[in-house]
Amino acid sequence: MSSNPQLTAKQKPKQYRLLKNREFIFLVAARCLTSLAFGIYMFGESWYIVNELHLKQYLGITLMAASIPRLILMYFGGILSDQYSRTQIMSVSLAVRALLVFSLAGLLLAGSVSISVLLVCAILYGISDSFFYPANSALVPEIVEREDLTRANFILQSINLITLVASPFLGGLILGAASYSGLFFTTGLFLIIGGASFIFIRTVSSPVITAGKPSISKQFAEGYRFVRKNPILLHFMAIVFLVNLFIVGPVNIAIPLIVEEKLQGNPLYYSFLQSALFFGLMIATIFISVKNVRRQRGKIILAAMIFSGLSVAGLSYITSVTQGMVVLFIYGVCLSVSTIIIAMIQEHTPNELMGKVMGLTSTASLGLTPLSYGLTSLALFFDIQISVILLVCGSIVAVICSFIMVKIPKVRYAD
Repeated sequence: MSSNPQLTAKQKPKQYRLLKNREFIFLVAARCLTSLAFGIYMFGESWYIVNELHLKQYLGITLMAASIPRLILMYFGGILSDQYSRTQIMSVSLAVRALLVFSLAGLLLAGSVSISVLLVCAILYGISDSFFYPANSALVPEIVEREDLTRANFILQSINLITLVASPFLGGLILGAASYSGLFFTTGLFLIIGGASFIFIRTVSSPVITAGKPSISKQFAEGYRFVRKNPILLHFMAIVFLVNLFIVGPVNIAIPLIVEEKLQGNPLYYSFLQSALFFGLMIATIFISVKNVRRQRGKIILAAMIFSGLSVAGLSYITSVTQGMVVLFIYGVCLSVSTIIIAMIQEHTPNELMGKVMGLTSTASLGLTPLSYGLTSLALFFDIQISVILLVCGSIVAVICSFIMVKIPKVRYAD
């Protein structure tokens, strides 16, 4: 919880406190720019591999090359954010990525880009990215009031979801107006501007190195041990794991396949479905950002996850674009509600362990999403129908969250 006297409730009306919090505004700007940069980077690299190198068989390998380092190193990034200045970690991470994409833009102009170059760039980008998000999440409780954590995290997490939809569209516009080198140069500019935003964030309790720090292995164990002994943290972390492993990948892969198989391959229908998902995300974001839900959050989260699982299962039965839009709108609303979990995890975590716990949370969210894509693609490779995948995955989430709702009152009644 922040002790910054500039952020006290007496000085700022509750409804507008975040809007008047300069540090939070700059953090939002940095998160938006970096999330867009990652999405545009992955779009540009994927499109180049398929359309210029004609090596579509390497597409999955390249995506995993960027994602696996994030999965492995995010917890280590969380440990570092408990020892060093979080704003400095994020600034260095963004500077390294900017240098990387500027170099890639230069190599494209020189005509020296091969699949091996792209694989190396993807690995380095993923390594650098893995240090950003744990520090970013751990910074939030330092710069906002405790009672604003739900609203603040909802805004930040919703940015991740919205940019997931917006970045391919923006990347396509940039590529249509410029070239691949122009696209990567623009990505680098986004990263540079995002990194500059941290100059204006003055934290009050950023960690620093002190003598007698335990070894890295002990710090790894410390974070796991703390989460394991806290049933509320453990179960909410499990929900984050479920959502990102069983829902995000199957749904995002399913939308174009459903359009192709059930809706006559009409590209206009694809845009309708994506728009319904986007509006679901946006409406939930606006509502909870204004309402700042503080009571019965355990029930709200579990109910949203149950309905999100049911909506994913229901997506397997749609036969018209209208049905698909309704289901995806509900799914978007429920998926946005799940971001309340981050605030609850932060509120139950002491500041000296915040980086480690946020590292675990980032691994379960951002880190597991690529694995979800990979497992879904593997299931499709073995000729399992996408409708079956959706039904099974949605049912798993709905059943497990229903069990938690009924059998674990500590989670159900958590505020």
